[in-house]
Amino acid sequence: MGGVGVLVTRAFRLPKPSTIFLFQGFEAGMLGYSLFLSLYSEIALPSFAGADLGQVVYVFTVLMYQLRWSESRGSVTVYSLISNMFRSPVILAILAGLVSAILDPGAQVVPWKDGGLLYPLFKTIGSITTPLVCLVVGFGLKDLRLKGTGSVITAVLLRLLLGGLFGAFIGGFLVPALGYEKIQSLAVVILFLLPPPFIIPIFFKRREEQEYLSAVLSIHTLLSILAIAGIALVSTL
Repeated sequence: MGGVGVLVTRAFRLPKPSTIFLFQGFEAGMLGYSLFLSLYSEIALPSFAGADLGQVVYVFTVLMYQLRWSESRGSVTVYSLISNMFRSPVILAILAGLVSAILDPGAQVVPWKDGGLLYPLFKTIGSITTPLVCLVVGFGLKDLRLKGTGSVITAVLLRLLLGGLFGAFIGGFLVPALGYEKIQSLAVVILFLLPPPFIIPIFFKRREEQEYLSAVLSIHTLLSILAIAGIALVSTL
């Protein structure tokens, strides 16, 4: 998607390099999990987590390197990237989760299991994800202006189309060929319909670029919710 995004950005004369990064990664953390959980219940959540694991590592390594390199004009080294990666709370949380799953697969003795000491705390923290997403979307839309709206809508529609095609191919053909169940295919399709990571605007200093990226992410979020709701409705028929 990142490679195709470069070609699409040039073909449609979208703002560069901002738009190029919008074709990489998905906002699963703040949006995908809460949507999937509300649609398919907590029992199916591991299917989405399995689909998300690879891309979230990609976002906090490859995409993060590209964003830092773009703003620092090449001063970021591979060593600093790897060093920062293993200090990232997200990567550390993923590693800790994998170790926990290996050592205690049934989550019988950990304090964050259902009924455990830390379960209410983690449940409360997780429940505020949805209102935080609403704040992010609203903040991004506040600077949306009529001037430049065309490039915003174009970027959103192209990203949705490209993500939908990739998701349909991987979820519809590759996932079943590997022997996974239908819920795993749905998880992949929903993942590919999500907007780009919300962290992207943070790496750009120019106000015009921040406003453009925030507008794309906000409108994409609204359309993603509609598209995913449609997928969920069709999958139940």
